[in-house]
Amino acid sequence: MKPNVLVLRPEPQNKQCRKVLLEAGYQPIGQPLISFEAGHELKLLPTLLPSYQNINQAIIALSPRAVEYANTHLELNHKSWPLAANYFAVGRATHEAFRRCGIESDIAPTQDSEGLFALLEDTGVDLESVLILRAQDGRENLGEWLRARHTAVRYLCCYLRVSCEIEPQTIEIWPRQINAVLATSGQITKQLCQLSSNVSYQNWRQHCPIVVPSLRVAELAQTLGYYRVVVSDGASDEAMLQALQSLPLLSRKQDER
Repeated sequence: MKPNVLVLRPEPQNKQCRKVLLEAGYQPIGQPLISFEAGHELKLLPTLLPSYQNINQAIIALSPRAVEYANTHLELNHKSWPLAANYFAVGRATHEAFRRCGIESDIAPTQDSEGLFALLEDTGVDLESVLILRAQDGRENLGEWLRARHTAVRYLCCYLRVSCEIEPQTIEIWPRQINAVLATSGQITKQLCQLSSNVSYQNWRQHCPIVVPSLRVAELAQTLGYYRVVVSDGASDEAMLQALQSLPLLSRKQDER
């Protein structure tokens, strides 16, 4: 019998992830911790994009959702992505989101800003200006890194993260039922820690494996008190499953013996 796996990623990806895990023989339990809304700056996108029209300019997306919200807004306004700009994606899922929009992007080797730094260094392109598509907040180190190289940087909030309400009785059963956790972002990891911050959950946090998509999120999870942290090769369902399969997990039935 396979372990119960708590899937925290948002919908509709949560449903798809549960399907992948179920087909692999796991018992997934879905509990999204965040949902999304369109960002307040999307209205600026159609007027900003014409400024990014040559090889020395770039559009960088930090997540697939940033691309999806941006593309939906462009379609509603009968606008298109500039073809001459450079496109860079953090993570394979973001790269695939660009591809669904008809845009080819260079993909960072790791799903974090550090991977993007390495990619931009390797391209050797002297960027004059960059538009960064993201959520309402996030680390500023990418912009700082680019500005230090005399690149003009503009952030655009494409979507908002909204915390989901979770009933206390739902959380209370996690230590008894959950054998592993999939957390696909730093914010989700933080919220998981907040929800299980009571001292009664300490033993569970120390022993329950948590799969995260990058070294940065892994370091965050360890700082928040998770001991068994496993880093997957990105946040895709396949990468998360592969990381999960690397764990020598006991089934619930074995645990009860």
